[in-house]
Amino acid sequence: MNKQELVESFWMTFRMGGRSGTSRRLPITRTQAGEIVNTVLSTISEALENDQEVRIPRFGGFVIKRYPEGAMVMDIKSRQKVLRPSNRMKTVRFKPSQQLVERVNAGVSAS
Repeated sequence: MNKQELVESFWMTFRMGGRSGTSRRLPITRTQAGEIVNTVLSTISEALENDQEVRIPRFGGFVIKRYPEGAMVMDIKSRQKVLRPSNRMKTVRFKPSQQLVERVNAGVSAS
């Protein structure tokens, strides 16, 4: 699912009254749905830029992984170990919640 599909799904969910059909319908336009999605994504981005982790219950969390000073990495071109570049000392990881993992794996039979 890309961002446009996410906006469309969000818009349809609120316009039709929720996934179960029991929620109240909201008069929301596609443009407003897009603005809401953009706001949520930019809020998550800003929090991560400020070294804050973002946790969403029953979904998962975006965590910042920090590498220690002097961490070595493999240079693919020269195939030698080199110091990790200073602009690559942090990265963002997504850690799914147990509920999300269970929903993804529901119906998958073990081989």
